[in-house]
Amino acid sequence: MSNNSKHIDEIGYRGAALAHGANYNAQKDYEQNQNKNAKTKMGKSENITLPALSKAINDNFPSLILEFVEHNDETNRSYPVDMTFIEVKYLNNERVVLKGKLKVSLKEFGIGTIEYQFNTQKFYRVSYSDKTTRSRKIHSLIPHNKEELNQLLSFISKYMYSQEDYQHNIDTNGPTSSKAHESMTYVEKK
Repeated sequence: MSNNSKHIDEIGYRGAALAHGANYNAQKDYEQNQNKNAKTKMGKSENITLPALSKAINDNFPSLILEFVEHNDETNRSYPVDMTFIEVKYLNNERVVLKGKLKVSLKEFGIGTIEYQFNTQKFYRVSYSDKTTRSRKIHSLIPHNKEELNQLLSFISKYMYSQEDYQHNIDTNGPTSSKAHESMTYVEKK
């Protein structure tokens, strides 16, 4: 990876983590100063936290396709599972859930999710057998394009470290005051 690529990569995950930093700052400002403007800022930043990460991933990994092999223990057969990445649906210190267009056994499967668990370092395809009871079933996946998957996981890990950096900075230096933003109005010049 060239030096410029490393800088662009860093801009991507650090920039995406800014939404989390803004949320954490607003939370601390609200708790410590009872600043009502912080409540609005919390909501707005929370609404863009995962979309910012998804955009950074799409920008740094254009047309990302994750390739796996799934083994069905019931039938003792294996088949390919490919996911064209769309967005991050969930992220915490235990797992990340990625949403995308799935192909199972080379057939279009529709939109689905693949989960990576950090503690086991394993991938799973998640399916729901009944929409009313939300019965969740996970299918173990064996990564195929390991280098690309490792780059993606490294990017997500760096993003999470950046979140911690922002939190540490706010915890150390205190929150900055959230200010009310007036909406900008376009005024036509005559």
